[in-house]
Formats: sequence, structure tokens, C-alpha cells
Amino acid sequence: MRGSHLARAVDRGVRGRIGQDAEHSVCRSQDDPGRDDARLVHASPPALSGRVTILSAARFRSSHRDPAPATYGAVVSRYVIDARTLLQLVDQHVLLNPDNGLVAPTRIRSEALQLLLDEVNQGVRDERDALTAHTRMTELTMRLLGDRMSRSTAWRIARAQGWPTLRDAEYLAVTRLQADALVTVDPELAAKADGIVPVAPWESLLAAD
Repeated sequence: MRGSHLARAVDRGVRGRIGQDAEHSVCRSQDDPGRDDARLVHASPPALSGRVTILSAARFRSSHRDPAPATYGAVVSRYVIDARTLLQLVDQHVLLNPDNGLVAPTRIRSEALQLLLDEVNQGVRDERDALTAHTRMTELTMRLLGDRMSRSTAWRIARAQGWPTLRDAEYLAVTRLQADALVTVDPELAAKADGIVPVAPWESLLAAD
């Protein structure tokens, strides 16, 4: 008799434990459906494979003097160009120095397209030629920048110089932060850049003969 009572007590205890485990498992699944093992709660996160690294502007600036930074291959010098210079590059079909990198504010292609529209409206270009130039300037490889540091630097330059707009200051800001010099065919922009950032000649962009 005692044996049967003991067996029933053990059986009830086992069923009660199983019920508690099942209830705990259900609650855990509701709280965290992705977990199937409570021991994982305090586990360290797994290492990521194929992690994508996003460089900050500060890290870019710290490496841009390296003659061969990993991110930019064999680029030796980086030059900022403006919209007028971009159009002259595509109009003249010049061969660029492969060791150079071109940098500009994000606005450059829209600004160049506006210049093309102005020339079409003035009868300087026909529309077909303008659209061909637009295609070529779109295909030209450039690093376009419009980060917060560039914008705030442009603001400070414009305020210090008393300029009414940020347009020219944006080119100078990107030059100061991300490039070795400004190259421009615009004499007014070159004059504004004097004393603020280095200005390099047009020939700096061209491949050696």
C-alpha cells in the first residue's frame, strides 16, 4: 500500500514539474520567440561575418594624406572641382590623371545641369548637346560629399567672409576637409579661395603626355 501511495506521489510530482517546465517554456517563447534555450539569455552576441564598415568624416580626414589608403586604392592627390570645371572636363574630353581623385559637394551635378539649361536657353548649346554633356558628367567618377562637418565648415567660411550664400563656401569647405587643393576654371571662385584653401592649376587634373 505504501508502495502504491509513493508511486502516485512521485508520478504527481513529475507531472507537476513537467507542467511547470512547459509553462515556463511557453512564457519564454512569448517573451522571446527567437530563443529556444534559456541559457542563451546571458550569452555574448555572436561575431558578425561580412561586417560593413562606414567611415566617419574624421577617419576619412585622418587618412587622406596617406599616399595609398586602402579605401581609395592608388590615389595620390585629391582635387575639388566646381560645376564649370566639370563641364569643361566633359566638353573637352580630357584624359584625367589616373592617380588623382575628384571630390565635390553633392550639389555639383545639379549645378552643372543648371548651367547647361542656361546655355540652351541662351542659344549657346542645342538640347541634344546639353543632354550628351549631362550624360558624360554623370559617368565621371567623383566622390560627392554633403556631410554635417562639410556643411558646418561651409557655414563658418561664409560667415567669416561675409558671403550671402553658401555656394562657394561649400566648395572651399570640401577642399579644406577632404582634398589637397581646389581646381577651378572660374576666376571668381579662384579669387575667393585665395588665402582660404590651396588652388591648383587646371593641368593638375590631366594625364601626363
